[in-house]
Amino acid sequence: LLQALQNKIPGNIKQKIISDILEQRRKPDWIWGYNESVIADADDTTYALLTLLMLGEKINTSGLQEFYDSHHKAYKSFRNQLS
Repeated sequence: LLQALQNKIPGNIKQKIISDILEQRRKPDWIWGYNESVIADADDTTYALLTLLMLGEKINTSGLQEFYDSHHKAYKSFRNQLS
C-alpha cells in the first residue's frame, strides 16, 4: 500500500505508518521475524531496530542479546541455533 501510494502520502505520515507496523509486529522482547509465521531472527530484528532509530523512535536493544553466543563471542542468526 505504501509503495503504491508513496507519492501521495506526506513523509511524516509514511514514517508514522511504518513505525506503527513495526510496533504491531514486535514480539514482547523487542525482536522481530520476517513475518508472524516465522521465528524471530537477528537480521530482521536489526533491520527493524535500525528503521525505528532512523525514524527517530526510541528503541530497546536488549532483545539482541537473545542472539548472542557467549561461547563463540558472536551473534547467531537464531536464538536456538546450535553452536
